[in-house]
Amino acid sequence: MDLISGLPIHPLINHAVAVLVPLIAIGAILLIFVPKFRNAYSTLLLFFVGAAAISGLIAENSGEALSKRVGSPGSHAQNGELLSKLILLFALVYLAWYLIERKISIFKSANSLLRNGVSAVLLVVAILSTGMTFVVGHSGASATWEKRIAASNGNAITDSLSQGSTSVAPKSSAGEVILSAAEIEKHNSKSDCWSLIRGKVYNLSGYVQNHPGGQSVIAAICGKDGTSAFSNQHGTSGKPNNVLNGLLIGNLGAVVAQDALAAAESAAKSSGGSYSGDKEEEKEDVDFAQKLARLGNVWVNDAFGTAHRAHASTAVIGQFFTDKVSGYVMQAELDNAQKILEYSERPFTAIMGGSKISDKILIIERLLDKVDNLIIGGGMTYTFSLAEGGKIGKSICEPDKVELAKELIEKAKAKGVNLIMPLDNVCADDFNNNANRQTVERGEIPDGWEGLDIGPKSIALFQETIAKSKTILWNGPMGVFEFANFAIGTNAIADAVVKATEENGAFSLIGGGDSASAVNNAGYGERVSYVSTGGGALLEYMEGKTLPGVAALEA
Repeated sequence: MDLISGLPIHPLINHAVAVLVPLIAIGAILLIFVPKFRNAYSTLLLFFVGAAAISGLIAENSGEALSKRVGSPGSHAQNGELLSKLILLFALVYLAWYLIERKISIFKSANSLLRNGVSAVLLVVAILSTGMTFVVGHSGASATWEKRIAASNGNAITDSLSQGSTSVAPKSSAGEVILSAAEIEKHNSKSDCWSLIRGKVYNLSGYVQNHPGGQSVIAAICGKDGTSAFSNQHGTSGKPNNVLNGLLIGNLGAVVAQDALAAAESAAKSSGGSYSGDKEEEKEDVDFAQKLARLGNVWVNDAFGTAHRAHASTAVIGQFFTDKVSGYVMQAELDNAQKILEYSERPFTAIMGGSKISDKILIIERLLDKVDNLIIGGGMTYTFSLAEGGKIGKSICEPDKVELAKELIEKAKAKGVNLIMPLDNVCADDFNNNANRQTVERGEIPDGWEGLDIGPKSIALFQETIAKSKTILWNGPMGVFEFANFAIGTNAIADAVVKATEENGAFSLIGGGDSASAVNNAGYGERVSYVSTGGGALLEYMEGKTLPGVAALEA
């Protein structure tokens, strides 16, 4: 058992261990050095020692179960395993000491040398167990909170960052300001707040007072690199990013004219964080793009996530620049996508999940010409099941795409592609984490139930295929991974992709969106070859479509 009322038991039992181990250690030390306490308290302490040993074993096993759901906690897992063994050793040594002191069983005639030796070992183990308890507690707190705490605060900007990838720092003339690290660090108060986010400098002075999450959140990144804080909270799209766009000063290292800087500052303070450029931005407004273009001499487009949209600042603006280049993120996205599409090493396995076939039609059809294995998971599974004549209960489905599913099955056969679909599904009687669950064979979901995850047979089959692969593309979760009870399949696939990458030397690309979230949530983001932030842009690029943001760079 690893859950109680849908919540993990591990944190609860960990607190029991944290209390019991120091308690029994102190008790054992007192009994060793204060003989008069032994008759009255040694049996009672034996009970607590047993409780600590059992709690340690439960903590270790529940921790392993929790890591399968949410990803590895790193060193905390190894520390916890060691502590569990230390507690067990403590229990065995204390039991021996207890039997010696009580002259029980084989220890009736124990001499003083044995008694003193066991007491010394007990003392050492007590100290080590207590120390290890603090180590485990610290590593657990770090695994849970360190990244979140760090992400909520800005990072110091080093002087080297101000020069970007160039070896020579830009020089300014009279009436100009270099957007350097040193310059950003000067603007470190609520009333004068600059921050570096994704390599761009923003004036947040007018937004501090109006931030929905409170002034302190913005104040924490004033004069600092706020990339992690902002991205972890807001990602790369939506209204917060539109607000941010309206507060842009320029790229890190850029030379900005004083009058342009003053204009940007005035706009930032007067706007109060409101953004009125949505319509101009999204409607390909040429005049708006030209206004933006006047703020610089070189256009660097690093917005791959919106490259499939012809927005003013990510596509239209390109016509007003002679000097234009892609940013590091943009270039990395294109390079890795090309590696998948044109230079893949075989066997090549694509894993397609998500809820709808209609979202993946074009990319599936294109992949059928390139892959050896195509794994189908997630909600689209049930449309394929229906196409095969199976029962899907009330599972998500696209009835109008059943014929298309049949066509894709036949195309896969004709092209010699190994089309792999789930052998079983985990279904529920309601769409919530605590619903009743059962595992059924594919195409046998009863009425009133809906499939929310792949089952253990499917996991084993998918893992076997992934383990043999040299190129892996994954887009879309295997189930409703937002619910812990239905994230098992997605987490298992993430684990399999990581193992193939690290142990088999496979190239693995995680195709943005929910699959990227799943991998990052599991702590695997840095253990695969590349995690795309592109989402829809990546899909369209792989479908063979022209992306306006990319085309603008090439024009």
